[in-house]
Amino acid sequence: MKQSTGEAANDIRINGSGVYRDDVRAETVHIAGLGRFEGNLTAGSFKSSGSCRVKGRCSALRMSNIGHAHFRSVTAEHIYTAGSFQADKSVEADTFHAKGIVTIGDTLKAGEVRIELQGAAAIKRIYAERSIDLRADGLSVMNWLQFWRRKAICDSLESPRIEVSHLEAELVAGEEIRIGAGCTIGEVRYSKTVVVDPRSVVKRTVHISI
Repeated sequence: MKQSTGEAANDIRINGSGVYRDDVRAETVHIAGLGRFEGNLTAGSFKSSGSCRVKGRCSALRMSNIGHAHFRSVTAEHIYTAGSFQADKSVEADTFHAKGIVTIGDTLKAGEVRIELQGAAAIKRIYAERSIDLRADGLSVMNWLQFWRRKAICDSLESPRIEVSHLEAELVAGEEIRIGAGCTIGEVRYSKTVVVDPRSVVKRTVHISI
């Protein structure tokens, strides 16, 4: 097991097991094994295909996760995750694209949010400047039995354009909103259009004039 205190480097690669005790700054971080960062992590490119834990703040231009990743908070330009992604506090990005399990303890703030549910998702709040697309798509014969587990739970979603399915939320607010199947929504606030699938429940719909 590699152990290190504060470090600045061009390239950090973890193929086995690595622990960094203090803050780390690097051009690239690539984890193919087990990586643990006790402090803050700053990188140009962050890639994980293994398991990683960042107990401090994680900042990156580009982030890719196809394993299991657990952060305190994340700030990045582009985030792509196809495994398990967990942030105890907030996540900020220009684009956030996810497949798999997503858990965010506070707010997900981005320009564009696209989440394809392949498991459970729990995000306190989602705010997107351009669009939110959160759906359980791509069923196959092999995984139809697990479809009932594909559900997102949020307090609120806000964006100009929103399309969702299999969502439980107190509030969905935007300009153009499409509620697909399997949703239970407390209130929908819209300024232009709203479409609700008959297989969903929306308790209250409010039209807001601009």
